[in-house]
Amino acid sequence: MVSADRFEAARATLLDARAGDPLARTHVIVPGTIAAITLRRTLAASSGLANVRFGSVSQLAEQLAALHLALDLAGPRSLVTPGRRCEALRRALATSSPSSVTTMADDLAGARLLERLVGELDRADVDPLHRPTDLSPRAGDVLDLYADYRHHLGGALTPPELLRAAAAAVRAGTDLPVRVLLATDEPVNAAERELLEELSAAGHLHRVPREASPTTVDVHLTVAPDAEEEVRTAVRRVVDHLERHPVRPERLGIAFSTEVPYARMLAEQLSAAGLPHHVAVRRRLDETLAGRTLLSALQLHRRGYPRADTLTWLSAAPMRTADGEPVPSWRWEQISREAGVSRGLDTWRLRLDRWSRKQAAHDTTDGAAREARDRRLADAASLGDTVEAIAGLADAALTATTWTDVSNGLLALLRQCLGEPTVVDGWSRSTSADLDAVVEREQQAHTDVTRALTDLAELDRTSAPPTPASVADVVADELRASVPGTTTLGRGILVGSIADFTGAELDLLVVVGLTEDAAPARQREHPVLRDADRELLSPHLATVASRRADARDAWVAALGAARHVHLSTARANTRSQRRQFPSPWFLEEAERLAGRRVSMEDLTALTADWLTTYDSSTDALLRTGVFASPHELDVAIAVRGGVDVLASHDHRLRRGLRAARTRARGTFGEWTGGVGALPAVVRTEIDQRHSASALQEWATCPTRHLFQYVLGIRDVEDVGARDGVDPRERGTLVHAVLEQFLSDHLGDTERPGRDPGEAWSDADLDDLLRIFEDRVAGFVAEGLAGRHAAVWSVERSRLRRALTAALQADSESRRRNGSWPIALEMPFGRDGHPDLEVYLPTQGPVTFAGFVDRVDATIDGGLVVLDYKAGKAAKYADLPVRGSGEAAPDVVDRGRMLQLPLYALASRARFGSDRTPVEGYFSLVERGGVEVGSAIDDAAVERLTDALEVSVSGIRLGIFPANPGKPDDSRGWDACRYCAFDRVCPDTRGEQWRAARESPAVAEYRRLVGTEEEA
Repeated sequence: MVSADRFEAARATLLDARAGDPLARTHVIVPGTIAAITLRRTLAASSGLANVRFGSVSQLAEQLAALHLALDLAGPRSLVTPGRRCEALRRALATSSPSSVTTMADDLAGARLLERLVGELDRADVDPLHRPTDLSPRAGDVLDLYADYRHHLGGALTPPELLRAAAAAVRAGTDLPVRVLLATDEPVNAAERELLEELSAAGHLHRVPREASPTTVDVHLTVAPDAEEEVRTAVRRVVDHLERHPVRPERLGIAFSTEVPYARMLAEQLSAAGLPHHVAVRRRLDETLAGRTLLSALQLHRRGYPRADTLTWLSAAPMRTADGEPVPSWRWEQISREAGVSRGLDTWRLRLDRWSRKQAAHDTTDGAAREARDRRLADAASLGDTVEAIAGLADAALTATTWTDVSNGLLALLRQCLGEPTVVDGWSRSTSADLDAVVEREQQAHTDVTRALTDLAELDRTSAPPTPASVADVVADELRASVPGTTTLGRGILVGSIADFTGAELDLLVVVGLTEDAAPARQREHPVLRDADRELLSPHLATVASRRADARDAWVAALGAARHVHLSTARANTRSQRRQFPSPWFLEEAERLAGRRVSMEDLTALTADWLTTYDSSTDALLRTGVFASPHELDVAIAVRGGVDVLASHDHRLRRGLRAARTRARGTFGEWTGGVGALPAVVRTEIDQRHSASALQEWATCPTRHLFQYVLGIRDVEDVGARDGVDPRERGTLVHAVLEQFLSDHLGDTERPGRDPGEAWSDADLDDLLRIFEDRVAGFVAEGLAGRHAAVWSVERSRLRRALTAALQADSESRRRNGSWPIALEMPFGRDGHPDLEVYLPTQGPVTFAGFVDRVDATIDGGLVVLDYKAGKAAKYADLPVRGSGEAAPDVVDRGRMLQLPLYALASRARFGSDRTPVEGYFSLVERGGVEVGSAIDDAAVERLTDALEVSVSGIRLGIFPANPGKPDDSRGWDACRYCAFDRVCPDTRGEQWRAARESPAVAEYRRLVGTEEEA
């Protein structure tokens, strides 16, 4: 703790330095910003301060050297910036002889490591011409590269050179405009010492007397279960201290051992507690919205605009289209997925154009549907134009021949992405002050990014012409500059690293994260420049030993920074799921307070006033009497059994509890699929969309039908990211090939287009395979063949063999059954053809629309319906093979296979009468055209009517229980295996279904589909 005597001495030194002039310009050198805050407040407590600045030696040097550098006859000189350092190092690497060091720059991580190393050598004032005899060969290579780097820096000033320029300014000046107080005990390097000596010789440096290190008054230790509870406990300590002691929040501090994850968690918890605070979270321009958007644009250009990454980028900011309008990101996401966009600008335009032509071909008389289609077509065109515009601007910036053109190009790219400055100034605000502050910070960051891009033009005076690689690297370096934090330093509770509290004077300091390997942090030698070489090159280059000593000094200073100190450690790391051990510093304090040696096991069993141990977050809530937020209080009440009391005052919690308890019991109701009778407007819309596939989904799992067909939720697959061929697209391809081939051989009910006894010839087979190859070319061009050519090659060969076998099987089938094709893709309820109407006993008439793959006529006057299936045949294993003489046990398969009987009824209506014999078969292309099914007789129609009665009635009444089907230990539940909504349902879905199926409301559904035990 810094004593009152120290501050009295500082006040006396300040008065002496000002020599009776209370407005004399004064600079106080302090060890850090938190020390500056506490010192300023203490000095100003009695009489106030005016014209006094607190800062570091480097900040003072900039102030002193500014005029001196401006008058330099050699011309004005500026400081080394990250972009200039990056460009100078790049040129040095390009001109240096290959060595063990230069080859490290071949990858990005190595280049960044070298860039940080030359920055460290700059700050340590290493002389590249001084080569000690015991220097290692690698260190010699480092010096060679550093010498080339310094040559390419030109006149840019390194930090030590700035300090020496300030010292020269002091020597040259007769009357300095500033008085300096030195209020830090930190050692300084040679350049800083030179400046301070010149100030002292000129009579402008006044040193604040040192004091003996006092001892802390009160230390308390806490062992928390994890880092999250550790932070919550720290905030409760602060709240408790504010309640007990009438002090300003600025007199309180929270220190962490590591920024990740403590800085973010402390900011969140302090905000939730409503406490004013400052967390110096290190945020850079490349982490802001503008910086991130610009860098991502350049990265996407280099990678060829992969679809998923591009759409994620377009959704992560208020992006603008090529026309300057807000980006409709969710619509673009859906369109790009359906179009099969993958990577490459040519692919974007090609596949979006193909998708647009395909959509435009679907004409409709429905005005609303036509309007929706036209809007999607406009969205597709806008998406393509926007990606091309961004790509063009990025390419122009990266291939520019001057840095001025690079600067202009990048500014144009940023304007295209986020809009003109007037658009940025108009980013929407909210009624939340916190959100308004976030918007203001992003707007300021946009201004900072714009300024950094404008400054790139200055590189034309000192750097080589740009290349695409150098542009990307320089921009990345410029945008690594820090930006102001989200809170204001000095207003509220101070939060920072342990070292930040050196020289501070507080009432309370809470230190979190005191775990092994974090406090002190494990130190390792630099991978390029080892400690032995560092000691030879400069005493100011950090080594493992010096870093350990610095960490220890910072720890001792933190313990002396407050009257009350709370130290905290966590037993477990919940992110890595590992046990943690206390820091040696934490155990050191425990041993001092206990008066004996203490281990981790001792801490868990020890009872002492200076120690608090929590077993869990629940234990902490049960034992504490201080809550940092209303949410914590609510959780504590719930933990103590008062959740129903809370629910009585919060309808949302009450509703959530009812949902959780209902689902836990499995009782059928509004939370388990019993949504109630559909409203008239919804029912009317649903009735217009009945189809065999939709009703089959209800019979399989009513909840899935609810999501997909009632609520209209669907999974839009990323076609371009598919490894293989989608089964639906495979089916469409097979259908198109067979339809085109058979269309030349159609007959009617009286005359065959192809005699039943005439087998398909080799020429016919060649014609079929030619059609197949033609269709395949378009299939591949549209991106439907998957990402991997090898997978598609196997699939293509398999389809050729399957079609060949299917054609041979069709010859035998037509000969044996005396049949011939009379219709392909026969519409009903489409293209002007009447709907298929099925009358149900209690639900009345229900209409259907669709297409029948193929209808054959037979010699005896009957009809045969064929539905081609290009996927796996396991689903149809229970159906008898055509011609076997067996009858299907259940032609509708408990409501899950309605297509054949519905198609049979549609074919009768088109080509026969109610008494026309009709059969229905699935033609399994993958099994060489094997046909499975049965005759659609009166019993089958009756079974169909019953299934439709139950399904339509259940949908209208809102009966949507989740039926997972049969349990399968290896692949989960049968009905959930390929369900897009699998993650929506709970793990207890089996128990829920067993409870829900006993409800009277589900009785008819259960009668139709049975149970997994009955199946």
